[in-house]
Amino acid sequence: MKPSQLNFRQLFGLVIAESRGAKRRMLFFVLCIAIGVGAVMTVKSFSNLVGETIQDQSKGLLSADLAIKGSWEQSQKDLEFQRSSLPAETEFLFIKELHGMSQFKNPEGKQASLITELKAIPINGPQYPFYGEFKSQPEKPLQELLANKGAVVDPSFLLKTGLKQGEQFFLGKISLRINGVVLSEPDRISRAFSIGPRVFISRASLDESGLVQPGSRVKHRTLIKLPQNFDLEKAQALLERGLTDKSTSVRTYKDMQSSLSSSIERMGQYLGALGVIALLMGGIGVAMIVRTFMAQKLDTLAILNCLGASSRTLFKIYLLQSMLMGLAGSLLGVSLGFSLTFLLPPKMEGLINLKLDPVFYWVPALQSLLLGCATTLLFCMWPLIRAVKTRPLRLFRRNFEEEEKQGARWEGWFASLTLGLGLAAMICWQAESIKRGLIFLSALVISAGVLALASFFLLKLLKALPQSGSMTRRYGMSNLRRPNNQATAI
Repeated sequence: MKPSQLNFRQLFGLVIAESRGAKRRMLFFVLCIAIGVGAVMTVKSFSNLVGETIQDQSKGLLSADLAIKGSWEQSQKDLEFQRSSLPAETEFLFIKELHGMSQFKNPEGKQASLITELKAIPINGPQYPFYGEFKSQPEKPLQELLANKGAVVDPSFLLKTGLKQGEQFFLGKISLRINGVVLSEPDRISRAFSIGPRVFISRASLDESGLVQPGSRVKHRTLIKLPQNFDLEKAQALLERGLTDKSTSVRTYKDMQSSLSSSIERMGQYLGALGVIALLMGGIGVAMIVRTFMAQKLDTLAILNCLGASSRTLFKIYLLQSMLMGLAGSLLGVSLGFSLTFLLPPKMEGLINLKLDPVFYWVPALQSLLLGCATTLLFCMWPLIRAVKTRPLRLFRRNFEEEEKQGARWEGWFASLTLGLGLAAMICWQAESIKRGLIFLSALVISAGVLALASFFLLKLLKALPQSGSMTRRYGMSNLRRPNNQATAI
């Protein structure tokens, strides 16, 4: 059988034979791809997970079907209109949110103060929340914990004040008793941005405290629970049309879902760009590894050429070797990315109030796998083309023939064009927009050009410096300027 007619089994046998003695380099190759693919897989899987969780828990994120939010308490006229326009089974819950200064005695017995985020909830009428779950310690109804000037506080409140459950603190004109600790509240999505610890009190306690005065900055929220069969959009239209205070806003749980989904999508696009950068850095590492590996195989290639192996056959052997390592790295990256989706939710418990249960998503996994294999193909192509063009005369001219001149000029242009178009397609696919992808690619090219110029002038500057008297420094500086070095690429 002619070398050009080798079947896959024979090619695979040659790949195994050529891989002996290069385990460390192959491991580095696999890790370069695995890190990039793992980053992409993590971002895509986690974005999908958060998006689906928001969709499933959208009512709980608002704690109601609709919410009216404003800076002033609703007028009696508006309230009467809402009750008359909506079905009689509709439930209303009026909540006030503001910042207040709590006073207490620290462990040293001195008077101290702490700014807090107050949330005042009525203890009579419908139970808070309408949807979702409010968790506290002890596990009792919130209205029961807030009765008789009780308060339920965030764990950070106890940490900052040094108080314990059952002790008291002052808020305005009244003294409140800590009856419980907040573990989670449904309509608070993120805890990352807060002025102070969260404190739940009753509406009656807020009125007695005297904190609300003319000019006080208070957020008024009216939570509305509709009967099961009443149209949500119709209710929203009725409320918006009947409100006399046009500064108030009416939101449905679907609006909340849409807003959060858009935020998650933007975050995913940004983190996806970072994942692509990690993948491209891995591709550069792959190109350097393949180039170094093939440089050590030039004599072997020349001998195989003498034995009748064509450039095409040699290209198939080493391309198959590279793609198998790229596939192994991609599979490892997908596994790492999936594993990270289990580690992220516990780390984000204090940032987002969502119950995240990781699952395996096939679409992100296949996309990440394809990106890893495509990166391997694009970045190993030109080093392989140059190497397999080695002539048998290489055995006699190895000290005089420059490696850089291997390969026809058109092959170099073809490899460069393929790399450019392939990168553009990968980035646009990852960005899910041609416009965003091209903008990102342009920024990437400009950044690479600036860094290349900086490295070029830096190496020129190092060359112009006078030689050091130290042999170690002199050899180190000379090594940066030797032929076929990787200083500029690094």
